Formats: sequence, C-alpha cells, structure tokens
Amino acid sequence: CRVPLIISQQGVTSQGFCSEIVSNGLDLFPTLCDYAGIEPPAELAGRSLRALAEGMQSLPAREFIPVESEIGRMIVTEDYKYMLFDNGENCEQLYDLKNDPGETKNNAAEPANESIVAKCQSFFTQQFGS
Repeated sequence: CRVPLIISQQGVTSQGFCSEIVSNGLDLFPTLCDYAGIEPPAELAGRSLRALAEGMQSLPAREFIPVESEIGRMIVTEDYKYMLFDNGENCEQLYDLKNDPGETKNNAAEPANESIVAKCQSFFTQQFGS
C-alpha cells in the first residue's frame, strides 16, 4: 500500500521534490516536533522527515517499517509485507509487493520463501520482542 505524504511550507520546502522513501504515520509526530523546535519522546520509533522535506539531505532507507494494531503486527520492507494476526485463519501472511502489488497471493507457506519469512520473523523479534 503506497499512500502519498505531502509536506509543504511556502519558501521552505522544495517545490516538486519527490522521494520514494518508505515511511508511515510513525514519522509524523517526530516531524511536527522538529518543526515546533521540541524534542520528541525518546521511545518513538519514527524519525523526522524535515530535512528530507526541505531538500537538505536524503535519509537512509529503512530496512523495514513496523506496524502494530489491536488485531496483529506487520512489517513492511521495500519488497515484502509480512503480517501476523492474533486470531483467525491465515494468521501468517507474506506478500511480494514488487510482483503482486495488489497483495492477492499469500506466499508465507511456500518453501521457496522460508528465508524471507525467517528474516521477517527476525525483524519482529527486534521490533516487538516476539
């Protein structure tokens, strides 16, 4: 899922600048704190996009983006989306975002994807502790 984020401040942000950086709502609060001149809480997983929005620097790509909700957890990389749901059928899902952007085929159980699933599970352990 690709949702555009537009940051605009007349005379400050670069006109027509576009970035393919993977981001999500976790970056909004740190960005607003940066513009307000206040330090965001240390426990936030997001980062400020101000320097990127103002064209001062590019940000290093993230290896993954974590998302947690009341129904489960998800990690999105540049190529894959891996989800673990707490209940229901198909609790583990893996989608190839490059070849299946519509996320129509769950690849989690395919033997060819064992290493990808293992890497995503490692990201889960890093981010969520389980």
